[in-house]
Amino acid sequence: AEGALYDSADRNFAPKCLENTRVSVLERVTKWIADPTAPHLFWLNGMAGTGKSTVAQTITGFCSERKWLAATFFFSRDRVVQHSAELFFPTLAHQLALFEPRLIPFLEASMKTNSALPRATFVVQFNKLIVEPFAEFVKTEPAGLDAPILVVIDALDECKYEESTRELVHLLLNGGLHQFPTLKVLVTSRPETYICSVFKRPMDVPIPYRSLALHEEDPETARQDITAYLEQGLGRIRKDRWECFSGLRAEESWPTERMINDLVDRSAGLFIYASTILKYLQD
Repeated sequence: AEGALYDSADRNFAPKCLENTRVSVLERVTKWIADPTAPHLFWLNGMAGTGKSTVAQTITGFCSERKWLAATFFFSRDRVVQHSAELFFPTLAHQLALFEPRLIPFLEASMKTNSALPRATFVVQFNKLIVEPFAEFVKTEPAGLDAPILVVIDALDECKYEESTRELVHLLLNGGLHQFPTLKVLVTSRPETYICSVFKRPMDVPIPYRSLALHEEDPETARQDITAYLEQGLGRIRKDRWECFSGLRAEESWPTERMINDLVDRSAGLFIYASTILKYLQD
């Protein structure tokens, strides 16, 4: 599923957090990634328009530069191969093999003894393509997993079938990945009931995880972030569309402080509102 990859051409214009925005959120996530004692899974959730995918894209860029990014899957309800979970584990396994070539012999061995893997159940694919190859690799290369290994799964709520989504969450959380301390899984989604139910389901041996709800973020912090986002975005529009502002007198400013404050008020904590305004003005 090529479009699900971080470096896919489909993601050329995927937005990232602007400078000095989402600072506290990005710090929390990056500290979790670098901490081998932290839980293996971080669930970043939020209502529509709160900036989950933008944070995910920023984190993938940050970790790619540091050689920490192992695999991604960006779900999208608008693309056939990206709204189905059928290629989810094969896509992750392919990327993990490219990231850590020493996994390849163990993946090949698993595939030779399981020729029906592409059509197997999710639990079989998960175990044979992810968990077991990692476990065998660790046995032979005890020091092979010293640095962070990040897997990013964005917009999980855009997976087409709720039952598939529930099973993916269950496997990622409770399927055994916690035994690899440096392997981290960042999941973003809306807090849909069927997803929340898996995270909150009572377990005989509960597996810890981190979570952060962007829609519950401190309103003042969200306001400051959106203000910075609009200031930078509007400033860039003025620079790129300079001919539209050639009639302004030297003492006239655009945007005005009042204009920015009004747009921030209208955004009501939703980055998608501010983003839509900037796209409209840019066009």
